Amino acid sequence: MTLKNPNFKAIIIFFFPISLILGSALVNLTLVVGSLFLIYQSYKEKIDFLKIIWVKIFFLLIIYLCLISFFAENFFSSFKSSISLIRFILFSLFIFFFIVEKNFEKLKNFITLLLFFVCIDVNIQFVFGYDIFGFPSEGYSDVNYDIFSHWKNSEVSVGRLSGPFKSELIPGAFISSLSVPLIFYKFKALKTKNLFGKLKTILLVCLFLESTIITGERLSTLLILSCIFTSMIICFNLKKTIFIVAILSSSLFLLPISENNFLKKRWVEAYNILLNVNESSYGRIYSSAYHVWKENKLFGVGLKNYRINCQKISDPNPASPHPFCSPTHAHNLYFELLSETGFIGLIIYLSFYLSLLIFLLKNLNHKKKNKVIYYFGFGSLFYLFFKLLPLPTGSIFSTWNASIFWFHVGISLSFLCKRSYFLNK
Repeated sequence: MTLKNPNFKAIIIFFFPISLILGSALVNLTLVVGSLFLIYQSYKEKIDFLKIIWVKIFFLLIIYLCLISFFAENFFSSFKSSISLIRFILFSLFIFFFIVEKNFEKLKNFITLLLFFVCIDVNIQFVFGYDIFGFPSEGYSDVNYDIFSHWKNSEVSVGRLSGPFKSELIPGAFISSLSVPLIFYKFKALKTKNLFGKLKTILLVCLFLESTIITGERLSTLLILSCIFTSMIICFNLKKTIFIVAILSSSLFLLPISENNFLKKRWVEAYNILLNVNESSYGRIYSSAYHVWKENKLFGVGLKNYRINCQKISDPNPASPHPFCSPTHAHNLYFELLSETGFIGLIIYLSFYLSLLIFLLKNLNHKKKNKVIYYFGFGSLFYLFFKLLPLPTGSIFSTWNASIFWFHVGISLSFLCKRSYFLNK
């Protein structure tokens, strides 16, 4: 495949992580521009990506979602969300065709620097209550307290952190999601580093982990912990794994995280949720999604229509301290699919997802396995497996969450598979 002047296309891919910080408008702009380039290049070079089964299934899903939109309470919202899913799959294929190995070092270094900046920013916000841009953490007011008092004083407590994301409480998701391929890559590259290089790598991973923990985002913490543990098993022997786990564990005591009332409350709450999921805040939302699904088991209520239809359902337990309906979405992959796309939509989506994973595993470029950059793509493949778990999550169809998912699809394809598979012979 001939790629003439790929530099501008590489800039689009490099800009994507920044757009996640700057807001949905720029994320959408990046997705659309990348998609248009992909369409043009497909026509010019006769790239036949429609011959791939998971691509076909995803386009089938889009058609299905558009059709059920005509029966949704809010047709416009459902139809717009359905048809706009095209930009995600096209952007992932754009990444696949235009990330070449010569751009890898720049991309890896750029993401590392961006993550480092976000980590430093959330740590400043954790300590002072405000980040370097003046954005406050959740629930923090401008009062003249000792800068460390909010760690123990619940009345002055810093809550969940936003970092450079203004009022969006998502820096932990940003750090954990984008660091996954880096952690796999850097752990695999450890044996080629000198002592200083190894120490720098371990400290960087410690920073990723610590910064994610202090955001109070529990799923993001679980993601990065799972990533670190899995990558060590794959890349190291047992002795090295134990050594690095010990260092990472000790890093959590670099700051008195355990003294922060908010963080303790978050993890105690997580423990209580596990003990009694049905009566928890998540259990209540899952119950509401289940009731919405029961109203239309086959086809669901249409994308972005869960909230509207949930308001029509009587609360089976009005005495509960937790709200029955979520103001946004069902907070779970499977309940979101069932309530908004029905049983048929769930089957189509899972067929797409599983066929994508099978395609990636069957078409691994084994010639790349001896290259360290192969593990960058392997980290993204791990992310795709992790997102299939039935855990609390953001909406799988929202711009921010979906764009990160499809970014990892593109990275997995780029560093694990052969581009020639997609080309007409």
